[in-house]
Amino acid sequence: LGIPKDHVYKPGEMEAMLKEIEGKFGDRYDVTVLSTEPWVVTFDNFLTDIEITELISSVNGNWERSTDTGSQNEFGETGRVLSSSRTSNNAWCRWECDANPHVQNIVKKIEEITHVPSPNFESFQVLRYEIGQKYNTHHDASPHQASQASGVRILTFFLYLSDVEEGGETAFPNLNIAVKPKKGSALLWPSVMSDDPDKIDGRTMHAAKPVIKGTKFAANTWIHSH
Repeated sequence: LGIPKDHVYKPGEMEAMLKEIEGKFGDRYDVTVLSTEPWVVTFDNFLTDIEITELISSVNGNWERSTDTGSQNEFGETGRVLSSSRTSNNAWCRWECDANPHVQNIVKKIEEITHVPSPNFESFQVLRYEIGQKYNTHHDASPHQASQASGVRILTFFLYLSDVEEGGETAFPNLNIAVKPKKGSALLWPSVMSDDPDKIDGRTMHAAKPVIKGTKFAANTWIHSH
């Protein structure tokens, strides 16, 4: 079978999806639109306590220092580079986690909102930030992703699995937006332009501010064009 060439969104379709979120899901998830140029949307009440507990516990405590993306080898596998700009710990949602019905329910909710099927999603990356840990300003999409079968990362769906006493905000320096972690909430933003879904939207550079007090648990899935 050949690799599908069709982008999951035709030009303009991502914008249409983002525009309808507040009307369709506002009551269910307590939606707030923080920006429309580009879109940054919060869901104040997205996860249940059991979904949070199961997502964290199903990664089996397999924490490792978070890494940046390195170079690819001849098999197309991407290496991982220990990072000074990113000092969190993370664990990937693998077999037991993927098979967990509560985790599958989270995936279904994200599919419903984005109109993108889960084969386009990367596995959840579950994150733990202790005091002082952070992730410097970066972008989730990069030009080299376009040469991969899965295409570029077009959306980030970020889940907050704990409250944080102080610090740990998700900050968008170009937009003057900083989202405070709140247990059960979620955050969605695009990495590409809606009218040209292969073009990276540099406005959604973002950072994880250092945790000052407490521990931050979070998770994200990156959604790809293919």
